[in-house]
Amino acid sequence: PSSSAGIVRAAEDLFGRIEAKGVEIKKESYALLIALIGRHRSPDALEKALRWYGRLDRSQMHEGAFNAVLQCVSRSAAYDASVWPQALKLVDEMARYEVPMGTRTYNILITIMARGKQKEKALSLLESMKERGGEAAPDHISYTSAIDACAKVGDGPSALSLHSEMEKSNLRPSYQSVAALIKSHCHDKGNLPSALDLFERYSRQNLTSNVAYRHLVCGLVKHHEWEQALSLYDSMSLQPKIQSQVDETTYTGLIAAASNLLEIDKALELLEGMYTKQMRPSTAVYTSLIKACGKTNHMDIAVKLFSEMVERQEGPDVVACNALLGACARRGWAKVSRNIFQYMEAASLRPDSNTYSQVIYSQARQGLDQNAQNYFDAMRNSGITPKRTHYNGLIKAYSMANNFNMSLAVYNEMRQDNIEADASTYQSMMRRADLKLDDTDNEKREPTKTPDEISDLLRLLLTVGVDQTNQHQ
Repeated sequence: PSSSAGIVRAAEDLFGRIEAKGVEIKKESYALLIALIGRHRSPDALEKALRWYGRLDRSQMHEGAFNAVLQCVSRSAAYDASVWPQALKLVDEMARYEVPMGTRTYNILITIMARGKQKEKALSLLESMKERGGEAAPDHISYTSAIDACAKVGDGPSALSLHSEMEKSNLRPSYQSVAALIKSHCHDKGNLPSALDLFERYSRQNLTSNVAYRHLVCGLVKHHEWEQALSLYDSMSLQPKIQSQVDETTYTGLIAAASNLLEIDKALELLEGMYTKQMRPSTAVYTSLIKACGKTNHMDIAVKLFSEMVERQEGPDVVACNALLGACARRGWAKVSRNIFQYMEAASLRPDSNTYSQVIYSQARQGLDQNAQNYFDAMRNSGITPKRTHYNGLIKAYSMANNFNMSLAVYNEMRQDNIEADASTYQSMMRRADLKLDDTDNEKREPTKTPDEISDLLRLLLTVGVDQTNQHQ
């Protein structure tokens, strides 16, 4: 069969046919079948492996069978950390059946404990290996898995100690051990300088990989060290092998760094790198870029990116829609905001509190008081409790429409809901539109140009120092 699921079914069927003929199946064959099931990454793989394991009798119990089941537990632990106790039950059974544990068994167990974030149990197993020695002596995989257990909980000092111990034991560090060591130092911001030093040190020994690079980039981005993340990317041009193996997670982190620094050209260069490698940018990548474009007047790019998400069927999700709505709110693009809101409804995306805040504010910037009120009422009807930002937006809408009485009425309603006013509230109440506009004129003030034309207009206005919102009004 072409699929792994089909292979497992074929193997199980073969077992059944052999048993039906009364042929005795050797214990090694059970181990092979269980191992085959473990390689098939399905939600029921562990359950199926345990079922076949349960058919073994005492005479058939051996280390290979236990290791095959433990491997199934290990693979399950990769996406369900809570399965680690199952491994300890199997260890108890090995002891009961007097099946010896070798290095391979210990290594699988330490890996399971690492994936379950059970650092102390992983280190305890490593100590047992050192005490027993011989066929249970720790190798570089044992240390690497133990270091990974430390990395999972951000214990950099313990990971570094284990790495040093491994080197003293004449076990050469590997790409995997170095990557785990660097990861352990990326959990806390205070350990980032050590992570950078370790990366540089092992780079000189050609022991850094794209995995270590990913851990370091993601650690820098996580702690908002965006400039260092981009600087590290630029320095990787000296290591073309790693640069060529940059994965999607690393690109996502680097684009987030460039976006937060508002370096749009750099972010787009990285996005192009993803396209070149035929990677599919995630919704998070597009969202961070759209936010950055909204803050830097690159609305044409923001709209283009949003359109790409729709075309590539990569969302957009509520967060991405809110990012573009936020950009529109800054520009007072009321009609575009309404179109995005309609898209969300058509795509069955449930607007959240932030969605309503942005769309209300975009209507307010244009003095479209009735539109703002309609969205405010729709928000309440959907079960979302209004916050100060929603009230401020509605007050601003009435103020921009020169309807001070309604602004005051909304202000009083906000007070009745026990929400305190802030500086923005009072500024919104005092804000008056330069021109008195009635409802019949509202749609005349909507953008009618394409995103590219609007972008050109914005660049022109910024060149001559004119505020685009006032000019638009």
